[in-house]
Formats: sequence, C-alpha cells, structure tokens
Amino acid sequence: MTTRPFKVLGIQQVAVGAADKNALRRLWVDTLGLTPHGNFKSAKENVDEDIVTMGAGPFTVEVDLMQPIDPAKKPRVDTPPRGWASRACGSRQVVFAWARRATVSASSTPRATRRPRSAVKAC
Repeated sequence: MTTRPFKVLGIQQVAVGAADKNALRRLWVDTLGLTPHGNFKSAKENVDEDIVTMGAGPFTVEVDLMQPIDPAKKPRVDTPPRGWASRACGSRQVVFAWARRATVSASSTPRATRRPRSAVKAC
C-alpha cells in the first residue's frame, strides 16, 4: 500500500457519460434509487447532464449522468467510454503533487476542478 501525504475524506462526485443518458437514468434512478436533483447544460462543454444524488448533508454524493448535446462535436463526454470520481481530500495542491509523482492521472482542467452543483465545497 502506498503512503499518501493526505487523507481521503470521501467520494464527492461521480460522473458517467453515454451517447444517451436515458439508459444511465434507468440504472441510477429507476434501479438504484438515487434522487433527481437538477440539470446542467453547457454548449461550450458539449454536455447535457442530469444530476442525481444519494446521501444527505456533507455525505451527499452527486452522480452526473451525461450525454453530448451534439454527437458530431467535441468534446464528447461519451467517447472514449469513461467515468470518473471526485474525492474530497484535505489539500488539492498536495493531492495533485503526489499524483504527478506517483504517475496517477490527475486532471487540473476547469471541468475537473469546478465545484459540483449539488454538494458543498470539500477541498
């Protein structure tokens, strides 16, 4: 096990993309019972997402169910197929420095570091 110079406090956000978010909604809302919380659209990011949540208060986890607004344009949230999770950690700078040294993919793009729409800021 690797020693980390930070503590993972919990999962803050999970994002999954597909060509059609309805299949994702059937799984996360209809089957798993997460609660619809809102929507987000950005032409610049080419994303149409449903925001669903589970938990309460500081333990709320946001799940973003995303599809591209225009499948012919980039970026595409569904290609390559992916999902990502945002962890709440003590110090973002320490986490990114450690991840770079450990050769772990850590994104510092505006999309990756923007505040989740349904949760409190954790780091």
